[in-house]
Amino acid sequence: MAYQGWKNWETWNVALWCDNDYGIYQERLKRKVQTAEEVERFVMDVFPNGTPDMALGGTNPYKRDAVDVDWQEIADHWAEE
Repeated sequence: MAYQGWKNWETWNVALWCDNDYGIYQERLKRKVQTAEEVERFVMDVFPNGTPDMALGGTNPYKRDAVDVDWQEIADHWAEE
């Protein structure tokens, strides 16, 4: 289900944390994160247990109620900057 203009809550939440923390934002620019695979690797490096808003339980904090983060949507959003 769409959330705040994003595909789902999970995608919005990851993008929110990465875009609104200046240090993380600067690191993203420094690493030149561009593809969906690079976005996923970057986020896993920065938030290995999920963002502070995500539940720490389970094997994949980036999946809630069978919904995954849309890494491509985040990559496309960052490419527009």
